[in-house]
Amino acid sequence: MPDQCTICICDYTEPVSIPCGHVYCMQCLSDYISSSSPNGITAACPTCRAEFSIVVPELHSLSKQFHRYITPSIRRVFIEPNPSESYEELKQ
Repeated sequence: MPDQCTICICDYTEPVSIPCGHVYCMQCLSDYISSSSPNGITAACPTCRAEFSIVVPELHSLSKQFHRYITPSIRRVFIEPNPSESYEELKQ
């Protein structure tokens, strides 16, 4: 995974991932969706153009047994700045 957002070409700020796996800064992705989503329901990934839903369904209208299957399309990502160091610590 690159260390920089491909929208702003800077280090990630509040990184988020979309269903295709690409990662962007939360604000960059939000601005991109605002300017490029004509219907306000779906958007296309800025990198691979894969479509994803930007609408989260109202859970109160859905039976509780199905709530666990509903996940947002945009997820917060936690990036380790030095992954090789963390891996070495885990090996010990």
